[in-house]
Amino acid sequence: MEKVIKKRYLEIDFLRGVAIVLMVTFHFFYDLQIFHYLDLNIYHNPFWIYFRDLIIFLFMLTVGISLYLTNEQHFDLKKNLIRLSKLLAVALLITVVSLFLYPKYWIYFGIIHLIFAASLLTLPLVKKPFIALIFSALILFSYFTYAINMDWLYNLTQSFLHLPELTKDIAHLFPWLGVVYMGIFIGYKRYFDINLRENIVTKSLARLGQYALLIYLIHQPIIMGIMSTIKYFTA
Repeated sequence: MEKVIKKRYLEIDFLRGVAIVLMVTFHFFYDLQIFHYLDLNIYHNPFWIYFRDLIIFLFMLTVGISLYLTNEQHFDLKKNLIRLSKLLAVALLITVVSLFLYPKYWIYFGIIHLIFAASLLTLPLVKKPFIALIFSALILFSYFTYAINMDWLYNLTQSFLHLPELTKDIAHLFPWLGVVYMGIFIGYKRYFDINLRENIVTKSLARLGQYALLIYLIHQPIIMGIMSTIKYFTA
């Protein structure tokens, strides 16, 4: 049997690379506030709120597109389980580390937790892109029109599991689950395939996109380590 070779799309890696650059930028300014170099009101300033939303949107969209393309030829259970296992392991690692670093504000559902949960929930429809589009429309419409309010479920879960009222990172399942469903449909229709021109910028960003998970894990310790060192020697 002829082996199916998975094609790697420059556009997807590029989008993921853009999200990585934006994320590192966001966390750089976030850390500047944490270390009291700047007062950006980053939790309430609309610019920073929408900036973060854009980052999550790009990540979740590429998650959906990649899920479809990975399973386009056939549903690869083993590959999906390996990917989900890696995401779960990283999510648990982030939770455990944050428990030691921020006992009162530990991370129980950050962006990696969200990607894991959304990937798990959307897999049943990965081969049914039109139904995925309907799910996407329903979730996004319900969220933006306040037709469905999921705050009660969040509050119930938080109370039942004794989760901290404040956390260092939170990424809600809604509306971002709808964006992953949207990504599945976009992957099916190949709307992302715009024949992006290869040059130093696009190829560099695409390269970053290929190592998105690794960069996510190491960028904050590096930034905070540098700022801590500067703070120590300038205090």
